Amino acid sequence: MNAMIEKSDPSPAPEPMRERVVFYLILALVLAHALLAATSSLKKSGAFDEGIHLAAGNSYWTRNDFRLQPENGNLPQRLASLPLLLLKPAFPDTGDPAWQNAEQWEIAYRMMYLMGNEPRILLFWGRMTILALSVALALVVFFWSRSLFGAAGGLVSLALYAFSPTMLAHSRLITSDMAAALFFLASTGMLWRMFTRVDIVSLAFTGLLAGLLLVSKMSGLIILPVALVLLAFRVKSRKPLEIHLVRTWIITRRARKGLILFAFCIVQAAVAWGVVWGFYGFRYQAFAEPSGRFQSTLEAEVEKLGPTGYGIEFLRDNKLLPEAYLYGLAYVSSHSQVRRAFMNGRYSLEGWWTFFPFAFLVKTPLLVFLFLLAGAGGLALLWPRGNLTRLLPLAALFVVYWLFSILSHLNIGHRHILPTYPVLFILAGASALWVQKFKPAIPVLALGLGLFLFQSLWVWPHYLSFFNLASGGPKNGYKLLVDSSLDWGQDLVSLAGWLEERGLAWQNRIPVYLSYFGTASPNECGLDPLWLPSFCAAGLFDPRARPEPWKLTGGIYCISASQLQQVYNDTFGRWSRSYETAYQDARRVLLRWSASLADPDAMDRLIYDLGGEKVLIQALDDYKRLRFGRLCLHLRQREPDAFAGWSILIYEVPYKELDQALSGPPAEVYEDPGIMGRLPAGELKWIYY
Repeated sequence: MNAMIEKSDPSPAPEPMRERVVFYLILALVLAHALLAATSSLKKSGAFDEGIHLAAGNSYWTRNDFRLQPENGNLPQRLASLPLLLLKPAFPDTGDPAWQNAEQWEIAYRMMYLMGNEPRILLFWGRMTILALSVALALVVFFWSRSLFGAAGGLVSLALYAFSPTMLAHSRLITSDMAAALFFLASTGMLWRMFTRVDIVSLAFTGLLAGLLLVSKMSGLIILPVALVLLAFRVKSRKPLEIHLVRTWIITRRARKGLILFAFCIVQAAVAWGVVWGFYGFRYQAFAEPSGRFQSTLEAEVEKLGPTGYGIEFLRDNKLLPEAYLYGLAYVSSHSQVRRAFMNGRYSLEGWWTFFPFAFLVKTPLLVFLFLLAGAGGLALLWPRGNLTRLLPLAALFVVYWLFSILSHLNIGHRHILPTYPVLFILAGASALWVQKFKPAIPVLALGLGLFLFQSLWVWPHYLSFFNLASGGPKNGYKLLVDSSLDWGQDLVSLAGWLEERGLAWQNRIPVYLSYFGTASPNECGLDPLWLPSFCAAGLFDPRARPEPWKLTGGIYCISASQLQQVYNDTFGRWSRSYETAYQDARRVLLRWSASLADPDAMDRLIYDLGGEKVLIQALDDYKRLRFGRLCLHLRQREPDAFAGWSILIYEVPYKELDQALSGPPAEVYEDPGIMGRLPAGELKWIYY
């Protein structure tokens, strides 16, 4: 990995360290990281996107067809599904309507939970392939930091990475986030090497790493402005360009440097372009058979983009990139323009520029800030000024990526700034510079890293639910952020364990209600709950799921944080006067319907008054959803009685409290739902602007 970093005189290490000791420390830290991630993964049910990543990757390998989930990275889906080539799970056949219509969520749920496969085995081995990417990224962090701050600095950076709750959370999940983080850092390092020293290594790997980044996640395109920033700096810099190929050339003139580097960039862009085509079998068509289709169409997704879709149209018309890649790019671009989001009691459709700074502040351990502060002091006071240019690739990646993140409307998860954390861990390695001047810094650094390890062990296995102490800790997380920042459907195993300890897992004594945000199967985790309105796959595709009851009773109410905050429900936003009016109207219909069950004439009058039986059925269904919104309004006013993995909130609700929540005056009513931005017409029928 040293080959990725610019060769120059290394900064003196704080203290001479024997290579063997360093090697064993690296090995210990990497193994600790892998062990914490692997063991914690066994305690987690499938997170929201994991099943669909496995199903899509399996279809890429076995059918050479790219209709499923092309928007989420071909490489990580292929990598995670590699074990499936040996496990050979049952999979819907090509004549299945779900396959023909690209019903990707249904296909994923059936493969994972309804076709006789063992979901825990599929998840575990898929997660271990992503963990391999995390180990590779950990080594990149170490070697880059060591090249700057010596072996001690590299070990500090590696320890911060190894025990970071953020990195541990995503190192054991089957998503595209870890692949993107690895190849953002690796491709930036190799670009900087090529711009400084052109040799066989940089020519061989720059385009390859950039191509791997592009097929890891659609946000990989951010590497283009990063490359432009680095190229502009190198052209303007007085430092000569070294070319070491058949012979050595030293280029000093800026114009000549610019032309040569631009030519090399074109060559590397061609290599990256070839890598993208290679992952799609060097075939434009996304489908293995002529009748294949996406859930939507490429044309429909491009149309949503307006003028910004012209570039994708040009690439499509000239078939310059694979059809599936273009569809994924158009899909991500169109669906990130308007997206429901929650932050600290506020709701939005357009996002906030403060979302990612806020997520960073509450989800990053306080000790990381202290190490960064110590590192900044070390750079300012102890590092030679001439070495600052060596930080440029890290600074370029960090600043450009953060700029795009702040401008993004897609405010659904802290994970979207994951590629910036390795940069911070490398820079925090500068804290080891203090050891060179002040020997007492050694025990201070050791104490800080020891506390960091203790924190990582304390939060195990709930790394995704981590919030720092300044924000109130994990128990306060549901008030601050939801979705993949906290609640990604991963805690059914914890919920089953909590209920099992109390003898409640199978409705033995007290009714157990569940409102679940996720795609895992409660039945596979040993649960058989009474369903409340949920945003989940089981309620749609699992015949074992109980129907939602008309009448609620006192009992145990288990509610995912995203559901409690009503982010993806029909009462999105604050409880408004329009919601309360709709609820009371629906409740009156329910009371009339209940009273007329034994009176056919009264039932006929009710149907006539409403305008038909279909209207009555819809009104009763509306009542269930509005009732759940009213219940969540009440429960948000008090603390949960317990947590399952910090993401599922558990409330013990006696009947008297339930009746007060549903029949009494609402805890609070706002004039409007307080949503920033506007939804498409008709999407939320009870919102009146």
